Amino acid sequence: MLGFLAPDYLAERITDISLDFLSKNEIRNLIIDLDNTLAKRDADFLEGDCYRWLKEAKRKGFNLMIVSNNWQLRANRALLDLSNEVEVIAPAGKPFLKRLKKGIKRMNFDRNFTVFIGDQVFTDILGAKRLGVKSILVLPLSSYDLPHTRFLRKIEKKLISRWIEKGKTQKLLGSDYKVQ
Repeated sequence: MLGFLAPDYLAERITDISLDFLSKNEIRNLIIDLDNTLAKRDADFLEGDCYRWLKEAKRKGFNLMIVSNNWQLRANRALLDLSNEVEVIAPAGKPFLKRLKKGIKRMNFDRNFTVFIGDQVFTDILGAKRLGVKSILVLPLSSYDLPHTRFLRKIEKKLISRWIEKGKTQKLLGSDYKVQ
């Protein structure tokens, strides 16, 4: 059931994703969702460990693109000093591709060496699949969601359980991803 939407990997948090693992798998470009992946929904700041993870990724030479369906001002405010170091696309219009494709072209991302990391199947993972890049699904940082997202998360929960059971999605080492 909807197996084409299965993420390649699952991680509890973005900080559970080993940068060495990504490097060993020839990933050089990271497209990362902002809301509930790096920062709690509508928070004006990144979670501290997520900020440090991004800084380390940048230090190790990864190319970073942060995407959000929220507004540009909110995204820049949450990213603080990082907004000058990374490409920011907001509002991204995920899972639609127009703005994402422009960002990929501008950043010169080779899709074979790119992964999309996010917390929602029907925006982030669907966007990754449509772009033709690898995907990593993480648990949302906050349980607060808009009503339509709460509804979709109920469907996601059933799908994720099935994908894990059928071996379509792999948990990353060091991650205790549990379907909530």
